[in-house]
Amino acid sequence: MTLEKFGPARLRLQERRAQAAGSGEQPAWRLAYCARLVPIKELIDLVASVSELVQAGVGNFTLDVMGHAEEIPHYAAECYRRASDLGLDDYICFRGNLNMAEVLGDYDMLILPSYNEGQPLVVMEAMAVGLPIIGTPVGGMEQLILSSLDDGTEPAVGPCGLLVRPGDVSGLAAAMRKLMNDAPLYSFFAENSRSRVAQFFALDKAMTAYRGIYT
Repeated sequence: MTLEKFGPARLRLQERRAQAAGSGEQPAWRLAYCARLVPIKELIDLVASVSELVQAGVGNFTLDVMGHAEEIPHYAAECYRRASDLGLDDYICFRGNLNMAEVLGDYDMLILPSYNEGQPLVVMEAMAVGLPIIGTPVGGMEQLILSSLDDGTEPAVGPCGLLVRPGDVSGLAAAMRKLMNDAPLYSFFAENSRSRVAQFFALDKAMTAYRGIYT
């Protein structure tokens, strides 16, 4: 991927906390879901996880849902209905399809509860702006998020997020809560996110690796 169009997140969580210090208020966490509204991406699981957090007294966050809703309209409608029926209108906002490169830097973490994936571009885009990732161990997600990456020329880069089993609603809620409550872990993942993309998935790095195979 081309890294240059993704600057570091424009307003990191720590900066927003510093700005709010004098007001007596803490800024709400901004969570992002960026994928089609289709069953295989399982937004409904994430809606249920948000409900668990709210019922547990965790309310200092919002979730923005971004992605096409036209592919399976009845599933998208079910997502809207579930969120409303669970009383989550103040916590979940459906924003439609947006340019991810322009908006991802406004968020604190990306959540992708998919049942199947390849190597999702949106995850690499989120990593490029330094967002920790919460996902599932499907497709290439484990390599992107958890595997220690080492090209032999620079120090190995550690993980940049948490993975939970597909369909584990409580596990997904626990992962979100963990990142919101553990500032050192959050910062560790955020720093690793951009480093992993810059060192191993940027276009120039990929082209160099391919040339090494065929020369």
